[in-house]
Amino acid sequence: MPPHLPTRPGRRSGGTLLVLAGLSLLTGCGRPPAPAGSPSGGRPRGHVFVARLVTEHPLYEQYRRLEQEIAFLRQPCGGPALAPPVFVALGPLFLLPPEPPRFPLERFATDRQQWELTLLPETVATPAELAPDLAAELQWQTRMAERWARQQASNAQARAEASVAEARAAAVRARQEALNNAGLDLGAGDEAKAQAAWQAEHDRIFAEIESETATARAAANERLAQEVGRIQAQMRARIAGAEEDARQRMGLRSEILVNSGSENRTGMSKALVSPEAPPAVAGVNWQPTVNPAAAPPPDLAALSLADQRVRAEQAARLAATRADLARAIYQATALAVLRIAGVRHLEVYLPPEQPAAGRDLTEAFRPALRHVFYPASS
Repeated sequence: MPPHLPTRPGRRSGGTLLVLAGLSLLTGCGRPPAPAGSPSGGRPRGHVFVARLVTEHPLYEQYRRLEQEIAFLRQPCGGPALAPPVFVALGPLFLLPPEPPRFPLERFATDRQQWELTLLPETVATPAELAPDLAAELQWQTRMAERWARQQASNAQARAEASVAEARAAAVRARQEALNNAGLDLGAGDEAKAQAAWQAEHDRIFAEIESETATARAAANERLAQEVGRIQAQMRARIAGAEEDARQRMGLRSEILVNSGSENRTGMSKALVSPEAPPAVAGVNWQPTVNPAAAPPPDLAALSLADQRVRAEQAARLAATRADLARAIYQATALAVLRIAGVRHLEVYLPPEQPAAGRDLTEAFRPALRHVFYPASS
């Protein structure tokens, strides 16, 4: 028959089997993904040390009991041949088989149902809906495009005004000599007539200047209207391109969320199955063959070494199981922390795999984590 775990007097080995059965609760949990590299949109961020929160996991007590079993197996003990004289005097003994673990199947079914009720619904974002970070980014790009259009229109208007001013200055320069000579009429003997002639010539010259200036202004306004129309078209094209890019990125996020969420839900639901009780083991009879007054049998050392080897092998197997359980508890706790952060719209980093950015939110997550793991007692 295969070797079984030796037990202390009055101590049951069912704790170890219960821990091994509880490992199936977390076989579907994988390592949580890192936060996306997209803009955070102003969401509060911080870091959480998951190692300080694993004590809230329902299987952490089983992990501690598993450590006690490993420590017990690694303690030095005597072999079967070192039985005390009183056992030899009793004669043949009947050793009871190990008691199978009593797993609370009804509690397991209730906890599994409550866990399914606490899952986030599988929602698919419609094209009209954008994530807060994408909506903020789109709003910022729209403002930048409108600011660029206003600046370009202002520059175009300044250029139009400058061209009108240059045209007027050119008209004035072209008639500067005529303006200077307008009052030099030597043939006019009467001063009043000379003044009237100068005023008439002066008004005629400035009327020509104003006419050329008006023509230049009309041409500049036409060019300005065309330039402003082109700027507005470019602004609308930029905004439309930003909206299309945001919707494409939102659609990609929705596909990733739906695919990953359904896979995780299906995998965990298949993994959470009720454990089966181990088959019963029949008892054994033990007949002492050692005479306390006689010398120890020559094979006592070999029996002791064999017993130590069996106990060491059992301790090594339980140590490997303990490592798997510790990893599963850590991963499940990290996944619960990310789920709470998603509900609260927080950007959370998990050191040491990720940088400890922001403030320490470890203790702030502990009450919510207890509510996730023990919803009935909250």
